[in-house]
Amino acid sequence: MVTLSAKVGGRAQDWVFKTVHGRYLIYNMCWEDPRIDRQLLRLDSDSTLVVLTSAGCNALDYLLDGPAEIHAVDVNPRQNALLQLKLALIERGEFDDLERMFRLGAHPQFRALYAAVRPRLPPYAAAFWDQKITYFDPGNPKHSFYYRGTCGAVAWLLTRRLFKSGRKLRDRLFDLLDAPTLADQRALYAKIEPALWSRFSTWLLRQPTALAMLGVPRPQIRLIQQRHPGGIVGYVSDKLRHVLTEVMIHDNYFWRAYLTGSYTEQCCPNYLRPENFARLRADLGRIHTHDAAVSDFLRDHPWPIQPFRAARSSGLAGVAPAGRLGGRMATDSGQQPAGRAHPVAFGGERSRLSAGLDPAGAALLSGVDRAAAPAGSGRYLRQPAFGGGGVSEPREVGTSRAIDPAFDAAALTRYYRWHAPLYDATRWSFLFGRAALIRGIALHRRPRRILEVGCGTGANLLRLSRWFPDADITGLDLSADMLARARRKLAAHQRPATLARGRYDRPLDPRGFDLVLFSYCLSMIEPGWERALDTALDDLQAEGAVAVVDFHDTPNAGFRRWMARNHVRMDGHLLPRLNARCRPITQTVRVAYGGGWRYFSFLGSPIVG
Repeated sequence: MVTLSAKVGGRAQDWVFKTVHGRYLIYNMCWEDPRIDRQLLRLDSDSTLVVLTSAGCNALDYLLDGPAEIHAVDVNPRQNALLQLKLALIERGEFDDLERMFRLGAHPQFRALYAAVRPRLPPYAAAFWDQKITYFDPGNPKHSFYYRGTCGAVAWLLTRRLFKSGRKLRDRLFDLLDAPTLADQRALYAKIEPALWSRFSTWLLRQPTALAMLGVPRPQIRLIQQRHPGGIVGYVSDKLRHVLTEVMIHDNYFWRAYLTGSYTEQCCPNYLRPENFARLRADLGRIHTHDAAVSDFLRDHPWPIQPFRAARSSGLAGVAPAGRLGGRMATDSGQQPAGRAHPVAFGGERSRLSAGLDPAGAALLSGVDRAAAPAGSGRYLRQPAFGGGGVSEPREVGTSRAIDPAFDAAALTRYYRWHAPLYDATRWSFLFGRAALIRGIALHRRPRRILEVGCGTGANLLRLSRWFPDADITGLDLSADMLARARRKLAAHQRPATLARGRYDRPLDPRGFDLVLFSYCLSMIEPGWERALDTALDDLQAEGAVAVVDFHDTPNAGFRRWMARNHVRMDGHLLPRLNARCRPITQTVRVAYGGGWRYFSFLGSPIVG
């Protein structure tokens, strides 16, 4: 028997859900993994899809398979306005603008860009973005579009709460995103899980308003409460544990965007990959948006549709003509409010079929063979063996010539004597792109012998050891204080590495390296950075590569002078030299803090001859 209080409470929940969905943008990204859908559907030029719009990411993903038509249907016109903005940016033809808006979540010239694309928008979409284009303002306290909309607001609230729990938890969350194996994920999640389920987070997930902001209607809430002994909190806890311990997360762009506010080049939806841009632009006319309930749309378009109840959640409403595989129908619960069939996935289980794995990622999972180590010579630093996975004591590297007579190594050493204790606590806020560069290396290379010049406190050495667990890794730095912290960090994580102290003015090993990495180092070797780069190229094996992430330039003369006082040159001088000496494999230049400065990442192989 349903009590009066239950009826009143249920109606209140329905009112909250209707109010939220009637006034606000809900989804700023799609929660389902489109790769599974595409493998099941086997779309071709005869296919016509009906799909819930949500944020439009998956509609664009399906477009890559060349179906005849895609009908994106949503009862919330703000979701269609979001897809229309993406379509307008693609039609405009500048991939960099699309990437900044929807991969990084902000654009320093967002107002000028919106003025350029506004004429391409239908009136309802223009009316919405006239009011909300500041979602992409990098100067806003939230910094990112992915903390906008009601789902983004919940993500912002939860992540800020988690990050305030301490630096150690924050580091573990980011380490989890970069974990190269399931064993690493499970170990990290075991340490993180207790903090995730605080009194605040369990309280929040029981609130009808929070669930409405996540797009979960009352019939789905009731279904979970009836079928799962732990209710909503137990259901989410079980699904989250499955996602983070049973499925590889390093390419799970959903969780990355909500934790960091942005995607990376390697971890993002397919519509944000440059190699897909031309194809999407050519086929934009095949996508049509409809402001309607799915049930109303299907009633007005009586195509033969063959629904398919997949084992995993899908945002698809169906596929025509009959006989083709489709997604779950909008009416399969029999109780869901018209227009939203979005499954209660809380990010989705995101299971990946093996055929969908990136070849480089699959190779990383299987590991690589360690190279044999021939004897060294007197001209080189000879690396000791790992000795059971330990970290070597830093050893001095003798030099026969200075990098440059004007290069004040002593001043730099004194500088880091004071900065070493603060380095990890502060540099994350402005040394951008380090983790992304290492992930990018993994897509193109499987180095077995790695040298990082200017390894500092060992943050990159730790990342490298996770991505390339069988590689021989060496870290070189001038500062004994920084190396001491690197040694402790690597030992605490039981990651093997060889540490050496000295200048990089000659090749370190006759065997050579597959990879030499400079992370915010070359800009500090002034003068003498050219010689350091030339030494790296001499140190590489025949098929080796050099990787650099560093400051590029700044329009602010005062900031440039201040950085120079802190031993950093920001004149845009590094990239031209890198391009002159190396053939680029990947190269990007990014804006930091709304244009305060630019930084770059570069991976390239030496130009021979």
